[in-house]
Amino acid sequence: MVLSALGLLIQLYIVYRVSRHKLLSLTFFIPYVYLIFNFTIFRANLALSVYFLAIYLLVSPASIKRIYGGSLLATNYFFHTQGIFSIILLPMHWLTRYKKICLVIGGLCLTGIFLGLTPTLDQLSFLAKAEAAPYLAQALDGQFKERNMFPQVGLFVLTYLLILFVFEKKLLLPNRVNQYVLASTMLALFLAWFFAPILTMQIRLFDFYMAPLVFIVGNLRLNKWTYWGTIFVASLLYARLELLHNFILG
Repeated sequence: MVLSALGLLIQLYIVYRVSRHKLLSLTFFIPYVYLIFNFTIFRANLALSVYFLAIYLLVSPASIKRIYGGSLLATNYFFHTQGIFSIILLPMHWLTRYKKICLVIGGLCLTGIFLGLTPTLDQLSFLAKAEAAPYLAQALDGQFKERNMFPQVGLFVLTYLLILFVFEKKLLLPNRVNQYVLASTMLALFLAWFFAPILTMQIRLFDFYMAPLVFIVGNLRLNKWTYWGTIFVASLLYARLELLHNFILG
């Protein structure tokens, strides 16, 4: 309980520091971070806290803090296996300089997911170790064949972020954290494509690396469209938990 509370404190502190509209950020934080990670996936919650802290340090103008941030990304695996991909945030951040390339890659990942053009279970069999083994066994047993290959509410979240970044100058306040949110989104989409055959892993990794979207909400140029659009998507995230009654899988 103490460690869980500490993780929550770190997350809320970083949301407070990087967000201008702090209460609006909480509308996303509660259903997308607090209810999923703080209540149900304890070690992943610690890894997510470290991930948030790394992003906070990376946006700092001080070089030494950015070095600390990169070090946290590289060692996040020790808190939870989901954090092993955190270090990929750095090359993804470099890629965000080229918005059109990001759009193409994101589109290809989604196309690959829905057309089944993804790595096969045989190719992913090397993951049959430790925590990955049960999920791979479920996939090999055919338990995911009758289920959607991508979380449907994720499409609403991606559409929301796509609109924000296409019209970035009109909808977003200048903030270095915005580019890291885009980088994390690209990472989340790539992992969702790569692990599409193992649905449980796909959803967990997608939710984990999409969590920084709470930062982007706090840096909106507020008007009735951005405000009510944010409330609508946040409501969908909460409804997902209520309707499916499955906080871990979403």
